[in-house]
Amino acid sequence: MHRSLFVAMLLCAPPAYAAGNASVMCTYFALDDAHEMLQRCGKVIEPDRNQRYVKLHAALKRFIYKNGPSNARDLVAEQEQATRDRLASQNICDSPDFLVIKQTFEDLTSADATTKLLESLKTPKDPMEGDCL
Repeated sequence: MHRSLFVAMLLCAPPAYAAGNASVMCTYFALDDAHEMLQRCGKVIEPDRNQRYVKLHAALKRFIYKNGPSNARDLVAEQEQATRDRLASQNICDSPDFLVIKQTFEDLTSADATTKLLESLKTPKDPMEGDCL
């Protein structure tokens, strides 16, 4: 995913999450990308927020594997590798987009958002169904 496309996705993501119509796949990738960026930039994540991240990340991944296409594991692995490759070649820590990405992570891992997202995973559906951009 190109940097400008990812930033556009993050700018649109909070309203989609709040409205409950973001795809599970998009939510997973936005959360994963933002966490990876924070780690690469050496940002400390508060322990309670990190615990919510770990729980939410695992639940989203399980949901995708269970409800997604037969190649869901490959899709997730490819995107995770693409994120690592993209971040290794960019200086994202000094980019003007970093604050948006940090805020997206904080929004997704707030206690309220985590509870709502985990609740939404109780209903099986296509993890690619819904908004992303």
